[in-house]
Amino acid sequence: MNKNNQEFSYLGGPKKYFKKKIYVGPKVGKKSVKSDKKPTDIVWLSNVIDEFRGSRLRQRLSQQAVANQLKTGQAFISRFENKKVNPTVEFLDRYLRLLGLEIKIEIK
Repeated sequence: MNKNNQEFSYLGGPKKYFKKKIYVGPKVGKKSVKSDKKPTDIVWLSNVIDEFRGSRLRQRLSQQAVANQLKTGQAFISRFENKKVNPTVEFLDRYLRLLGLEIKIEIK
């Protein structure tokens, strides 16, 4: 500790390249960031998402396998299937093609 009761850490490498001292304060837990995004509450979209999940499970695909093929993260697939995010049309299209599904839209 230095004279101001602050801890500093040296991050490695030649010291001539790293002249800045980085303050390393007391360890604090992760900040909880509240998202302004609301869960999907649109009934028809909720039903579509349930069909996606059911189809994925019937084809015995894991969330990780789907995420790898869609070039996204497994956490996003989980949030999507749990209706925590509103997906883009482009994402829905890629997921549809992967699962071999079709969407038929009928306006009454």
